[in-house]
Amino acid sequence: RDKQKRQEELGAYFEGHRSGHLLAIMIAKLEEYLDIFEARDFHDVAISAKSMDARLVIDAYTEISKRFDYPLHLGVTHAGTRETGSIRSIAALGTLLANGIGDTIRISYASDPVYEVEDGVELLCSLDMRPRKGIELIACPTCGRIQVDLFTLVEDVKRTLDAEIELPIKVAVMGCIVNGPGEAEGADVAVFAGDRRGIIYVQGEKVANVPEAEILDRLLQECKTFEARVEAGEIELGQKVVDIVPPDPIGELGSGVEKIRSGLVERVTIEGGRAD
Repeated sequence: RDKQKRQEELGAYFEGHRSGHLLAIMIAKLEEYLDIFEARDFHDVAISAKSMDARLVIDAYTEISKRFDYPLHLGVTHAGTRETGSIRSIAALGTLLANGIGDTIRISYASDPVYEVEDGVELLCSLDMRPRKGIELIACPTCGRIQVDLFTLVEDVKRTLDAEIELPIKVAVMGCIVNGPGEAEGADVAVFAGDRRGIIYVQGEKVANVPEAEILDRLLQECKTFEARVEAGEIELGQKVVDIVPPDPIGELGSGVEKIRSGLVERVTIEGGRAD
């Protein structure tokens, strides 16, 4: 009768809440089990309140964190395939962790557990809750300005640098020179691709202009050199030397010149300078 009364009290408290009925049951059961442990002076307890519903997980752990002074193990259970499971897990766990709730986590879904660990580590690194090992890759999505095989380049860069670089160097792979310099702000090493070419910067300073086929090798070379200089104490991660000045698409990447020479566009003069 006492258990039933307590559940009714909690039900009234959570009335109108989207997950009120389930929250009342979960809190009542937690109180019941913790009373058993505490009556026996046993306090080595961690609380987990998993569900496959990401919103319920957020609501449950938020309420539990207010009521119980025990470590919380976060997770979304029965989350589905990797595609849906990772999104559900990160939506719930990321929200909770960002609000200071949670002590341990597990991301789980119906796939290789190695991927679960990788996703969990990336989540913690993204929230600055775990030191990153290896590169942090920044890459832009596709758009009409891309003139290289960006998707293949990004995958090749990640695979190669993951195997070769140990320090958490921030590497940017950008498909154009329009938004690239701004979006790569803060990158230690960056490449901006143009018409079958790539311009490589190290901490804001241009170091190379290479054909598309040579981008990966030169980027790896610059990352290795940069890593060695960091380890030698010559420079620091995230220490921008100069502001990145967007390269001139005509003088640097060649696409403008080629179009002018082919007659696709005309060179015109406007007040204050030249426009192509």
